[in-house]
Amino acid sequence: MAKIGKEVAQMGLYSCRPPQRWSGGLKIACMKAVAVKTSSGSVKQAYVRRRLDYRGKKMQVRLTPGAAFVTLRGGARPEHSDGVCGGKKEYKNSGRGGRQRQIGRVKTNGKFPCNDCKLGVGVWGAQCDCKQFMLSRSDQLFSRKFAGPRASL
Repeated sequence: MAKIGKEVAQMGLYSCRPPQRWSGGLKIACMKAVAVKTSSGSVKQAYVRRRLDYRGKKMQVRLTPGAAFVTLRGGARPEHSDGVCGGKKEYKNSGRGGRQRQIGRVKTNGKFPCNDCKLGVGVWGAQCDCKQFMLSRSDQLFSRKFAGPRASL
């Protein structure tokens, strides 16, 4: 989820593969859909293998048959956003999830948008589970809802 002003972008993900050696124990998530609430309040959504291109005042959201992108526009900065694309609060890493860095040059003292990011994992050298930004079904923009966060026992 990313939110700047009235514009909101949500991505529907699901666990599509078990944890891999490079994932630091995290399950692999695959994209299912993207939904956008525009500054005028209307909702646009698209599911995988479809296209969506929204250009708003503060963000651009694109869904292509292989990826999803959220880009900030119009002077918006990551600290203006709430959600995984930035936010007013940044977190230290939650430890190392592995030793192997493949492409990334993530600093060991770097800050992250989620409170559960692990260093040494994934293609870019860090990976986050970002469960703190999971939305309940009632807060989702999608017409077909995704499983939300589980209540702790």
